Amino acid sequence: NVACMKDCKKEVQIVSFLPDYAQDAHGNLAEQNRPVGQTRGKQTGEPSAAAGGGTQTAAAAALALAGEKGCMACHGVANKIVGPGYNEILAKYKGQADIEAKLIAKLKAGGQGVWGAVPMPPQGHVKDEELKQLVQWILEGAKAQ
Repeated sequence: NVACMKDCKKEVQIVSFLPDYAQDAHGNLAEQNRPVGQTRGKQTGEPSAAAGGGTQTAAAAALALAGEKGCMACHGVANKIVGPGYNEILAKYKGQADIEAKLIAKLKAGGQGVWGAVPMPPQGHVKDEELKQLVQWILEGAKAQ
């Protein structure tokens, strides 16, 4: 220990530890503590997908993105809420030429009248690559996994 001024111990001895059978008793301790400061939790469980340790399918990532961007407030995967369900969008536009670019443009601009009188606001806050990811997911069947 280079910070010690006098009477320093040369070796450090560990006198307590968390036994293996108790490591996951209360979940992953590393996720329960702040990542900064003096105390950091020990990684006691499997790394979560959010921490980058797992793999998330493209469909699951797109579904999470749809929830994050507020799409799921008006659109259901398999049912109409305020706007059409993703399955209805797929059925209407499947097989049309250049439909991916057209749907991305519709999302950016918003609109009214295609699915009834309720308008869809422009989605300018969503990045182009995210719009492309969402549209591809819808055109692939909007699966959750």
